[in-house]
Amino acid sequence: MKKGVITDYSNRKKRIILWILIVLFILMIPTFLTMLYVFRHVKYLAVDDHVNRPLQNVYRASDFRLSAIEHTIKTSDGETLWCSEVEAAEPQCVVIFLGAMKEPSVTYFYGHAAMMKDLNYASFLLEVRAHGESSGRKLGLGFTEVEDVRALVEYVKSVDKYKDLPIVVWGVSLGGTIAINATGLIPEVDGCIAMSPFASPDDQLDLILKEHHIPGFLRSAQRPFTHQSFRWIYGKERADNVTPMVQINNTGSKPVLVIAALKDEAISVENSFLLQQVAEKAEFWFRDSSDHFIVQGNDFKNVTKDKEYCNYVEGFIKKIIRSAK
Repeated sequence: MKKGVITDYSNRKKRIILWILIVLFILMIPTFLTMLYVFRHVKYLAVDDHVNRPLQNVYRASDFRLSAIEHTIKTSDGETLWCSEVEAAEPQCVVIFLGAMKEPSVTYFYGHAAMMKDLNYASFLLEVRAHGESSGRKLGLGFTEVEDVRALVEYVKSVDKYKDLPIVVWGVSLGGTIAINATGLIPEVDGCIAMSPFASPDDQLDLILKEHHIPGFLRSAQRPFTHQSFRWIYGKERADNVTPMVQINNTGSKPVLVIAALKDEAISVENSFLLQQVAEKAEFWFRDSSDHFIVQGNDFKNVTKDKEYCNYVEGFIKKIIRSAK
């Protein structure tokens, strides 16, 4: 009899341990996938695939009737970055453009650079680490690319014609996330335009799981595992503090514009709602569209056709210039 009780207790204990291991495994799946996802280098197809990857082209300045100077920028942590400078006749400010995670490449912003040139704003199209012609085998998710922006800002400030000009950082998706972080962490950056940013990598993953109908209690239980993986990969300080949720209020009096599409299916607009809840001074513009990349119809080549967008961002850059004086 006693042996049966012991055996029954032993089996029950084994089942409990097995279930605990199963639950832990399930909770760790998003963490494993995240770790697998970030160790890569994004190479563009150099041609638009209108079915699966519609914005995979790589443009040259000449495609937009521009001339440009290509630079190689070195970061403090050893990455080598590709950058393209579009000069202005009498520059009044410098705009740094940043692309998205998978697409579009930053070269899609040559259309924006042409618009900036007409306004006498110089542009730098920066390809961040682990993308295109820049070095790196690990995506930074906004944690590490601040150092890419910092390296370019240091170069800009070393050029006589730019050293006293305001600097604006303008990015989309991952680039929007980097823009907010860079504005909070780099004193020389005077303001930013962040299009479709995520609030933080933790929040973005949580919202993805929510969209897939994962119950809230499981998402809450899983979140510490993912955050710990970010700490392992990027360091505790970056994982805890280099996110828009933190940095949007480190921008002080610098003008910050967040633009999001209300029907965005790539990065939920909930990210921008989360930022809006904590932001003390940032400005938010929500477009009634599904265009994740904000420009109407994702038509970067003909960006000036989107008059509402152009007028809004032009006005905001003027606000940054006035604020920097």
